[in-house]
Amino acid sequence: MLRTASITTLRENLSTLITSLTKKGPVMVLRRSEPAAYLVSTELFTRLIELVEDLEDLRDGKAAIEDYRRGQNMMDTEVVFAELGL
Repeated sequence: MLRTASITTLRENLSTLITSLTKKGPVMVLRRSEPAAYLVSTELFTRLIELVEDLEDLRDGKAAIEDYRRGQNMMDTEVVFAELGL
């Protein structure tokens, strides 16, 4: 279950909440009972960003395969190697 804290509680207990992130998980910060932000550990944030980047790479790879199948956006291998500095 996702923990919640009001902005007032966040202000009063910021250090404690930050310390607890690794063991107890993220905190949804509420403003007037509505989600306003999320407080997450640096480890979780890093994992989430890496996951998003991996998903973007998969999407781009899938699009490249589709382009190849349609004969679009094809480049000569010499051009690719030159752009990569190989």
